[in-house]
Order: sequence, then structure tokens, then C-alpha cells
Amino acid sequence: FPSHDILLKGLSEGGQVNWLAVAEVVHKSPMPDILLVLERWVADLMSQQQAGLIRYYPMRQRALEQCSKNARSHKLSDYWKALLDARRHELHALANRVQIEALLIRYQEVFKD
Repeated sequence: FPSHDILLKGLSEGGQVNWLAVAEVVHKSPMPDILLVLERWVADLMSQQQAGLIRYYPMRQRALEQCSKNARSHKLSDYWKALLDARRHELHALANRVQIEALLIRYQEVFKD
């Protein structure tokens, strides 16, 4: 989807992600597409932390390595659960934008003590 790179660039910024600006651009994209990118990114982060492997976004290895150093692993696994939960409601009437903002704010929290 068109805003795919903007979402990845935002996720690459870890705790510094400008969630408002990213949500502004990506909220018009289909929620299932957005969730897929988030899931793959987080899967790569967890895999990088645990095994030093990146599966989905090898082109963003440097950002993933940096983010995986700064991400709190227990918060990352909680975030993974939140994404799976969001999947169950992906076609719900809840405004995409509100849901995306909430997920990006929560992503930012993964990098805080």
C-alpha cells in the first residue's frame, strides 16, 4: 500500500516515532495491511532480540538492530498480543485513525522503562 514506507520509517524511529504524523498518512490504508506491517516489524524485532535474525525487513536491518536494543522485551511481547487482539477487530467500525494512533502510541511505550 502507498504509505507502507512511511509506516516503516516511523517504526524505525522506535521511541521517537512521530505517531501523529504517521497516523495522519497511513490511516486511509486498509487496516489489515497496516496490521500486517506492524506484525512483521514486531516479529523481526523479537527475532532480532532472541536470535539475531531478521526475516521480513532485511533492508531495514540497521533500524531493526537499533530498535531491538532499545525495546523492552516484556513490553514487546505485550505489544505483540495487542496486535493480535487488534486483528480480531480489524474490520470493526472503530475509526482506523483512532486505532492506528493507539497502536503507534503503544509502540512508542515499548521503548520506555
